[in-house]
Amino acid sequence: MRKGFTLIELLVVIAIIGILAALILVVLGNAREKAKDARITSNLGQLRSLAAVYYYSNKNGYRYIDWCVRYASPQYCYGDIAGAVDKIRDDMAEVGAGYLVYGNTNTYCMHAYMPSSGTPTCVDSAGVEHEDSICSLGDATCIDATPPYIDPDDPGCFPIPSPSSTATPTSSTWPTPTDSPLTTACPSPSPTSTPASSP
Repeated sequence: MRKGFTLIELLVVIAIIGILAALILVVLGNAREKAKDARITSNLGQLRSLAAVYYYSNKNGYRYIDWCVRYASPQYCYGDIAGAVDKIRDDMAEVGAGYLVYGNTNTYCMHAYMPSSGTPTCVDSAGVEHEDSICSLGDATCIDATPPYIDPDDPGCFPIPSPSSTATPTSSTWPTPTDSPLTTACPSPSPTSTPASSP
């Protein structure tokens, strides 16, 4: 009559438990990333609704909506939306989402990177959600993109603002679009990235 398990049997059981635990961790990890994706998509939808409030409160224009999202300050957020914008910024920071918002007089666009895939999802003033698209700084609309997700209208790089910044600009005047922290955070293009011109 056997009184216990052999060493081989114990090792087999431990190996099986280890494999099952690893599978569970992978599944839970994927579920967490998908949950972050859902939060980001929800935040983009909320920002889209707030953009409509901003538009009608800003004399039918989206200009400087990027400053509203950047600073979440009543100074820049028309329509009393600063508090709601600040909550969305905090949530985006909590999930670690890189995102960008840009607007001009008639259009706006915003995109965020999905943690599960690293690909951007973009929404714009047309009201459509575009996967694998980025916000173009040229005309403030979503454009199709493939890695490395470079905007052809912005040859430097594509900025990802820090949503944790709560500083308010000291200037009481409105900035020009070229002064926007969302469009000047990029370094200059590398000289090696430009083909040499032939004499």
